[in-house]
Amino acid sequence: MKYFFSAVSGSTLAVALAFTTPTFAQSAPGGVLDLGAANCRLVPKRDSSLSVSAREIIETVHHRLGDRVSEGDVLLELGQGSLVAQMRQAEVTLEMARQRLERADQMQGVLSVAELSEIESELLIAQIQRDGLIAEQRRYVLRAPHDGVVVELFADVGEVAPDGPLIRLVQVDTLQAELDVPGQFHQPLSVSETLVIALADGNEVEAEISFVDVLIEPVSQTFRLHALIDNEDGAIIAGTSCRAFMPDG
Repeated sequence: MKYFFSAVSGSTLAVALAFTTPTFAQSAPGGVLDLGAANCRLVPKRDSSLSVSAREIIETVHHRLGDRVSEGDVLLELGQGSLVAQMRQAEVTLEMARQRLERADQMQGVLSVAELSEIESELLIAQIQRDGLIAEQRRYVLRAPHDGVVVELFADVGEVAPDGPLIRLVQVDTLQAELDVPGQFHQPLSVSETLVIALADGNEVEAEISFVDVLIEPVSQTFRLHALIDNEDGAIIAGTSCRAFMPDG
């Protein structure tokens, strides 16, 4: 049987490979166990698509694309409308109930046990109503669940909050190397061990294994492995490919 391979198809294949396969060193730098056959990619440690449960108009956007935020920062707020008035009324009702109980304590010899119990119950009900409104207000404020960078904003001021993601927040000061590792490497690898990660630009960094799957996928005969990389200076870009090695000792 003869095979024919044209110059055009050969050059096309070469171009395709050049664009789909990053170039790495062929030797194992500083390592004896080469996981080069593993599919390795770098992703943010956390990648969150954030939403709100209330379908109201967006009133304020505090952080936009590229902004770095800390855990707990307010990202945006929805218009609260009549909820603000309800909250003020609840605060007044609660304060009146407290004052009534203070006066009742000064009149213990005059009020019956039943009357004093009723006043205490009114205070408790006022507190519950106020706390319920506070919980409702939280639905109108979107806060950052972790440190990160805003990379997507799906709606803006004046638009109704969609039934879906509003903001995408990624944490890139720590990256996660995600590997699909051939099954024969399962036994030597465990959590907290160190890998050497070779980047597409030729640099090498250390990564600490944070997760080793207990299952081997039956079709591909690979298992998942995650390793964390310190990226405080932001020098490594998430989304790039990598290669992994197990260092000596």
